[in-house]
Amino acid sequence: MTYAKIIINNDKSIKKKDFYKLLNEQLANLRTDHLDFYLLYSLDIKRFNDMVELGVFDFFNEIKEKGFVKHVGFSFHDEYSSFEKIIKSYSWDFCQMQLNYLDINYQAGLKGYKLAKDMEIPVIIMEPIKGGRLAKPPGEIVALLKDFTDLSPAQEALKFPLSLDNVMTVLSGMNDINQVKENLDMASSVDCNSLSKEDINFYQKARQIYKSKEQIGCTACEYCLPCTVDINIPKVFSLWNNAYLYDESKKSKVQYKDYLKESVSPIECIECGKCEGICPQNLEIIEGSQKAN
Repeated sequence: MTYAKIIINNDKSIKKKDFYKLLNEQLANLRTDHLDFYLLYSLDIKRFNDMVELGVFDFFNEIKEKGFVKHVGFSFHDEYSSFEKIIKSYSWDFCQMQLNYLDINYQAGLKGYKLAKDMEIPVIIMEPIKGGRLAKPPGEIVALLKDFTDLSPAQEALKFPLSLDNVMTVLSGMNDINQVKENLDMASSVDCNSLSKEDINFYQKARQIYKSKEQIGCTACEYCLPCTVDINIPKVFSLWNNAYLYDESKKSKVQYKDYLKESVSPIECIECGKCEGICPQNLEIIEGSQKAN
């Protein structure tokens, strides 16, 4: 099976012919005459609109008709409304989204998964363990898990997306052979729609525990950007939340210092209120950014 993706940055000089150039380079590099899966990488609504203007749908139709590509899809990083627009815009063969037991309302979320299922479009799941964070949850969550199963936190996290019946595959990062074996064991043993009442109860309680540790309910929708003085508000709030959600105080402080080396500090906030006026979560951004700092 061969798999490749189209990565187009904000380059105004890109033309439709460049799609063909990229595809030919990928086929040559992979030493094959066709690709099984080909996707538009990391779509948000702006990047999607740019791709459409470049004629990407005609390109897809042509390369599928000529046999260069069997299945076309997209990976997604934006809010649900953008996902709905994108998935309904073309006859996609698959889509790729972030989903785990914690992030059921993040980006496309479970709502996006269910829409894809209703449209009979298979889903590839990424971030099933949230970058490894769900493998090392707070002690309260570990205790909950031990009450009903011998599975590790990572295995229980993997069980959530693996049990969904419209999932084509789950992309899970692995660092050593033991993690590979653990992933393979779960993939071969978890059936669709196999979550027990205990599993569902665990996921609900774990989400509540994480929510109680959250410092501010920022969803990183980026409606607040650009900030009047160019503070990266979602980044600041993400580092602040991570310090408490995942017991990453030291790591977050280091990352925040690195952020300040190249970005604007919340101290520079002029309290214009523009961000608070457009935040869909109605967050107290001005006060929150000062606390985060």
